[in-house]
Amino acid sequence: MKKAFYPFLFAMFPTLSLFAYNISEVREEYLLLPIAISLAMTAGVFFTLRLITKNYEKSGLLTL
Repeated sequence: MKKAFYPFLFAMFPTLSLFAYNISEVREEYLLLPIAISLAMTAGVFFTLRLITKNYEKSGLLTL
């Protein structure tokens, strides 16, 4: 059984790209809360869709 982990990588990308662009102005500890919120929301959508579709690949694609 395959697990779809790419929605979680896509969820972290905007926060990490903004951090990389402003690395001299932002400290690392400011990343934890935005990444945790985006991962929690992605997990909620992903697992809700997993219950509806009963398929990891479909729910991962729909989460994007």
